[in-house]
Amino acid sequence: MDCLCCADGGQGPTSETEFLGSICNLDNGKAKFPAEDGRYVMYVIAGCPFAARPWSVLSFYGIPSNSNTHGLRVIKLFPAAHDDGWFLQPVSQGEQDLLHAFPDAKCDSLTPTPEGCTPLDPRFFPEDKTTFHHISQLYEFAKPGFQGAKSVPLLWDTKSHTIVSNSSLGLSEMIATQMAPTMATRNQHIRLFPSCQTDDENEKQLYLQHKDLVKQIHSKITTAVYKINSVTDGGEHDRMVNDYYSALETYQTQIVDNGGYLMGTTPKFVDLLLLASLVRL
Repeated sequence: MDCLCCADGGQGPTSETEFLGSICNLDNGKAKFPAEDGRYVMYVIAGCPFAARPWSVLSFYGIPSNSNTHGLRVIKLFPAAHDDGWFLQPVSQGEQDLLHAFPDAKCDSLTPTPEGCTPLDPRFFPEDKTTFHHISQLYEFAKPGFQGAKSVPLLWDTKSHTIVSNSSLGLSEMIATQMAPTMATRNQHIRLFPSCQTDDENEKQLYLQHKDLVKQIHSKITTAVYKINSVTDGGEHDRMVNDYYSALETYQTQIVDNGGYLMGTTPKFVDLLLLASLVRL
């Protein structure tokens, strides 16, 4: 059991702006969200670097993502949002226009459309399937009046009809530590997350180094491009761009010096984090 998962049976800390629960592979009957095949659905957006974090961990371990009964089903929302946020089915004229502007967009839908989206199992949804069209509805159903960002990734429990988590980092760790041990079909021998629940001092140091590196990549690479895009001062823009490319050069050198990955000769989650941020560009 790792530090960010299952400390309280997966209940997670209380928050008004986030869902921080966790799937748990505990066998003592105390898990709020037990690690069960086919029970959960993860909503993502193709191209979103935050949704790509748990999605890439799922892929790394070969956990089935297109089955209603095995692994963890992944549902792709339409990869562009309008006034009402991310959607599965267009409701407003603006959303209809987006659908026609991007006819080849990779997404799923509740009903077949000329754009090629595929139908989904209605058991995923808390109400009649014809009423669910925006991700915001799941947030409102799980916590009426929810004030946080109605974002992806989002992990939905089809049995209790509630949100488990919308933390991209938390979801990544729970997939790697709570689902992969029983559901992985490849790379079972590779641990993407070092553990802090150990007496091994080297492992504890790896955990701290990995945690710090994840924070660095998030700040200097993943979110830096958004900050650069929003800055209005030319001088500040140039400084931020220089810092960004300087950070990339540092990480490139680190990868070469360490034998192929940021922390050595085998991949860690932080490598997937960096990759997702770079592919997004």
